[in-house]
Amino acid sequence: MGHYRNAAWVALAFGVALPMAASAQQGVHIEGAGQTDNRVDCNGGPVHVEGASNTLTITGACSSLTIEGAGNTVTIDLAPGARVRVEGASNRVNWSMPGDARPALSVEGAANQVQRRR
Repeated sequence: MGHYRNAAWVALAFGVALPMAASAQQGVHIEGAGQTDNRVDCNGGPVHVEGASNTLTITGACSSLTIEGAGNTVTIDLAPGARVRVEGASNRVNWSMPGDARPALSVEGAANQVQRRR
């Protein structure tokens, strides 16, 4: 009987741990317009921003950043090997990454700026 009880605790532990791990992989999705001073922790997952005129600070060594929209300002901590994709106009990305690493960039649209945070 003790063996089954231990197995139940292990199953319960994995049942609780798996959704948390899955949420980090699912990442953060932010939609809307005019959000100011919004602070989010991506927990190592991807970040997707859709909208306009948002000001966001994102921490947590994010695996990627995708922006679709206009006039967004995003300050983000990226993990080594991260990708940044920006589509739209007048978006500004200020990123940081450990050491001299740089993200893979894909930038389409007018007046977008992507630069290392100083």
